[in-house]
Amino acid sequence: MNAVTRPVHPGKTLAAEMKSRGMDFAQTLEKTRLPEDRLKNFLNGKAMLDASDLKKIVDVFGSSVQFWVNMQRTYMRHGGA
Repeated sequence: MNAVTRPVHPGKTLAAEMKSRGMDFAQTLEKTRLPEDRLKNFLNGKAMLDASDLKKIVDVFGSSVQFWVNMQRTYMRHGGA
């Protein structure tokens, strides 16, 4: 039996990365300099971020803006809200 895996909202991926680095919301907010409501909504799976916001995430956590854009596109393509 093949299980179909739905893509995870990229905010959940960021939350897992924060946890693995021992970073809480306040620390992430300070380091990324994102608006509080924007980061909160992203982490809660209620919003996506634009390229300039994603650049701030990349500056703190590494990877690339394209990585996050692709994750957002995949999530949206497979029925993400």
